[in-house]
Amino acid sequence: MREQELFNLIRQDPNSGFEKLMREYGELAASVARGLLLPAGLDEADVEDCLAESLVELYRKRDGLDPEKGSLKALFCSIARHKALDKLRSRRESVPLESLPERPDGLSLEERFAEEDLRERVLAAVKALPEPEREILLRKYYLGQSSKEIAEKLGLKPGTVDVKAHRAVRILKARLGEEENE
Repeated sequence: MREQELFNLIRQDPNSGFEKLMREYGELAASVARGLLLPAGLDEADVEDCLAESLVELYRKRDGLDPEKGSLKALFCSIARHKALDKLRSRRESVPLESLPERPDGLSLEERFAEEDLRERVLAAVKALPEPEREILLRKYYLGQSSKEIAEKLGLKPGTVDVKAHRAVRILKARLGEEENE
């Protein structure tokens, strides 16, 4: 189903629209939440909570959804990510500071700023990639999906996914190298 059709379905028949949204992008949004929550010691019930909260927020915003402003897939995944981060923040707030382990990275403040700067430059370079390369890289390195899983979701062959991922990484290296030389 095309994005525009899904936008229209959500406006005309929200129940069917959100059911279709879950079939289309629910697993991807759950993967985003899962990638943040499970390593932090939370469980699948927390992932389901994030997904439900994401759907509620999308439902509340349904009248203001505009395909010109971005895709439902990106919006749904972004909301799921924010809900997962909110869940992690609320969990952190309830943990006493003295029980937290010291940061093992040993980075100075200057090194942390440099790391954050690099992270922002990489994100900007990834956003500038064409589709499907951008989605392949996000699925592979952000969500940790295998080439086979990505191929199934995008209707490609696993070998094609690997080639496109390799090319995209080369493009990113070239772009990031050019930025450093400027």
